Amino acid sequence: MIKNFLILFFFFSSFLFLSGCDFEANAMRLPLSLEIQEDNICVYTNNKRSFLNESNEDAWYLIYANRSDNSKEKKFEQKFMLNERAFPFKKENCILIPIGKIDINKPYGFSLDSGKHFYERACILRKGDGYEVKKVTSTENCDE
Repeated sequence: MIKNFLILFFFFSSFLFLSGCDFEANAMRLPLSLEIQEDNICVYTNNKRSFLNESNEDAWYLIYANRSDNSKEKKFEQKFMLNERAFPFKKENCILIPIGKIDINKPYGFSLDSGKHFYERACILRKGDGYEVKKVTSTENCDE
């Protein structure tokens, strides 16, 4: 009985290791909302149950944007203390990322970590006189 359990455990562990544990990482990601507000990207969770430590005055959350291509170049990162700024549950209190910090027409991974991980891969595209957010799955281009 124990031998069968160990064999099953070994095969399951090997599967997760060989797959890069991507299954587990993606299962723990929650969607992140992105919208354009003037010349900024408005980032918020649209989820009231976004923060694990709301009662902790020293709690913080981190927002960042990385290029999704092989460079993984970090273009924006900012840490906020919960006692200094409200958590971005909704559009009205979103975090504004200046569009000038992001390369246009390149896929980015936008992340917000608060003990829970919110993520969205998107491109910022020019549209007429303004910009638009296009959600993508590709790490290399915005053409999907």
